[in-house]
Amino acid sequence: RVGFEGVAGETYYIRVSGISEDGSGEIDLAWGDLDDPYAAPAVEWPTASGGNGHFYAMYAIGADRSFAAAVLAAERFGGYPVTITTPEEQDFIDRNMPALQNGGNTVIGLLQDPNASEPSDGWGWITGEPFNWSNWRSGEPNDSAGNEDFVIMYPDGTWNDNSQDFTYVLIEFDEDPGVEEVVWSVQEGGEGQRYEAVILSERITWTQARVYAENRGGTLLCLETTEEADWVFENLSAFSALWTNTFYNTGPWVGLYERDGEWIWLSEEPVDESLWFPGEPNGTGNRGAYFANPDFRVNYSETFDSDPSGTLFGDAVYADVFGNPRLKLVADGFDGTWGTWLTPSFSGRVTQFISTFRFSFKNVSGGPGDGFSFLWGDLSDTSGNRVQGGELGIFGFLDDGEGLSVGVTGYPAAGNNGIDARWGGAQFVQTPLDFSSVTYTDYATAGLPESMPTMTVYWSEIVGLSVSIAFPFQNPQVVYADEGLDVFAGIDPSDWRFGFAGRNGAIDQDVLIGDFTLLYDYLPEIGGLAGGPRNTLDDTYEENVRRALIIEYPAEPATCAEDFDGDGVVGGADLAQLLGNWGGCVGCDTDLDGDDSVGGADLAILLARWGVCSP
Repeated sequence: RVGFEGVAGETYYIRVSGISEDGSGEIDLAWGDLDDPYAAPAVEWPTASGGNGHFYAMYAIGADRSFAAAVLAAERFGGYPVTITTPEEQDFIDRNMPALQNGGNTVIGLLQDPNASEPSDGWGWITGEPFNWSNWRSGEPNDSAGNEDFVIMYPDGTWNDNSQDFTYVLIEFDEDPGVEEVVWSVQEGGEGQRYEAVILSERITWTQARVYAENRGGTLLCLETTEEADWVFENLSAFSALWTNTFYNTGPWVGLYERDGEWIWLSEEPVDESLWFPGEPNGTGNRGAYFANPDFRVNYSETFDSDPSGTLFGDAVYADVFGNPRLKLVADGFDGTWGTWLTPSFSGRVTQFISTFRFSFKNVSGGPGDGFSFLWGDLSDTSGNRVQGGELGIFGFLDDGEGLSVGVTGYPAAGNNGIDARWGGAQFVQTPLDFSSVTYTDYATAGLPESMPTMTVYWSEIVGLSVSIAFPFQNPQVVYADEGLDVFAGIDPSDWRFGFAGRNGAIDQDVLIGDFTLLYDYLPEIGGLAGGPRNTLDDTYEENVRRALIIEYPAEPATCAEDFDGDGVVGGADLAQLLGNWGGCVGCDTDLDGDDSVGGADLAILLARWGVCSP
């Protein structure tokens, strides 16, 4: 959801686009009063507005994505995973602290007794509150993965039972937690510095943030050591209200800038290189801020021209079709054959991809034959007959019980011509389509770009699989959308490959593929979070305005009651003063336990604080 403040009488043009040239979707527009943006890491549902007086905050729990980690994070700040017991509470959360999916799921405080009957029995709130109201998404709970004893919440507020794989926990507090301000004590390894997260109503530049911090008696945050960076992130910066929570996930301004080609903090200390996000600094600007782009993005394309990448198997060949470079999986006139082509493997765990390609069939006898499939899966082992297949996928996917094949079946006599999708060989969606118009009798026509339909395959771990097709000189049409989300639950698509597999049965034909493109996002192997707030920095420019900043204040002068001479140390001079007042002493500073006498108990208190006073 995105909002902006409009001006009466003005005209606004809204452009909707995606990561490919074509596709489909919808946008819903509404007008009215906008909810106030985040004003603090935690927001209150006030009793004056019919609320419960509780506070809510979204927190990125870190690399440990378990429910136990979510509970520990909530308890650290004095809260618990949220319990949503009424539609009014749900509505407040949806408008003021909605669930996030930027790199992962948001967990709430609802869990299932592992001994209960699946999927609907045994659900209860972590606090023991009565479970009298729910907001399950349609078809949920369903225990699709077999161990879905926890609950995630989507940005629209609906719930889904899920296994333990969380990026965020929505924390509820019975009273104001004061999480916007923290002190790094000496006992925790700090020096008593105080840090304050500030969220302004208007976006400001880095220089404006610096002046704002200095006017409040502090400086923009200076992370002089990795220990300080880790502590501040865990205790303050990981609250998502400080971040934009977009794909390009930018966080608060910090006191980092470039001077004479060197990156330094406002404290004049150099930056530790390990704090940069991978690939940063990249020359974007000379100001520093938190940054957590969830994925890396890679473009890959193959025209099957002069020096194609990838690997051919079976009867697949690279062919020049009257000047048009094409991948030919199988050939007309050769029945009982198969051919497969695979890309190189791509490192990292894929979170979404979109692929486009052209295809056509050529059968000199007329009429479509069997077909081919688009492949995605673990294809590191290509031995035996694992990569052999066709429109139903490949044997390797059948053997493994996993792997995606999007099959294009052209033979209408079988009654299943169309485009389907299979996981591990098991079909989970199919849409009938007729491919007679793109099955040609002459080779030259079949190879022309304008003769070939363009097919688009999109997959996301959040919404599942979508396929569209644009036949020659026609607008794209959706084949199916957002399918198989349950099928893909819990998969680990790391280092997988893409490809095509075709076959000729009793009816032989040419299967031609052209102009293959692939755009995919993957998680870098650098630990930390998957798109939520991350303890990493970015070089950016002055005018890349944002609403959040973190201010660092120096430690308050340390005082302790046992330091009678005020030199910041409990030592011999203080001991001498206490012994000099030994006995009855009404109102004496050395009467540490307040019993109107100086004695053994006071001496024990003083010795326990011996040394430097700490805040």
